[in-house]
Amino acid sequence: MTEMYVYQTLHLRSGHPRFLKEHLNLLHEDARELFNCPIQISEEKIRREIDEIVTKEKYRSAATSFIRMACYESGRIVLTPEGRSLYEGYALRSLHPDAVTVDYKLPMHDMPTSASEAVTAEARYAARIRGAELALRCDRNGHCRSIEGHPVAAIYQNRLIAPPARRNVERDLMLRAARHLALTVAEVHFSRRDLPRFEEVLWADHRGITALGHIDGLPLMSLTAEKLSAAMELLAQE
Repeated sequence: MTEMYVYQTLHLRSGHPRFLKEHLNLLHEDARELFNCPIQISEEKIRREIDEIVTKEKYRSAATSFIRMACYESGRIVLTPEGRSLYEGYALRSLHPDAVTVDYKLPMHDMPTSASEAVTAEARYAARIRGAELALRCDRNGHCRSIEGHPVAAIYQNRLIAPPARRNVERDLMLRAARHLALTVAEVHFSRRDLPRFEEVLWADHRGITALGHIDGLPLMSLTAEKLSAAMELLAQE
């Protein structure tokens, strides 16, 4: 059986990890919750291993690159290079995938784990059967929760609507970016019945922001998503 792990994915700019302390804190909290035992994570050791990967993969010459940190029950921390980005910093991805709403549940309260990745992959296949690329996860109450394992958000009349979610580095940065842009931020649930009213549906992750092209066949825009990603990058440089 494959050993269970929790993980975080780092965004590196010219080889330098962003928000490392925040990612390590979440990794520690999630590992303690999942494995029900304290796990020691040395920031100094992690930084050395990041530097080794950066040197080996020549990430200092890359505007943006990514490294995954996985923590296992044994306390073992494994860092894996996740490649370079085509973009500079947090950006709006040029891909605007089509999604459909799918009812399913992620294990361990939406914690980023190897198990949640497997469930998300299965949901992606369910979406493809319906002619879409991705699944927007809904819970049994019809509330929209996540896309590709990341908290979902929507834009409606100069307002960012972000359902309550587990602590997440990129979601927090997106909320800060929204306030920087003078958007109203509402951390409230919305359901699939609300989707026809929204102008944009999106999510933030280590790459930046991805805005959907369609949801359940309804066309969407990405104007505010582009401004949000630019503001995320600006705030990350402070």
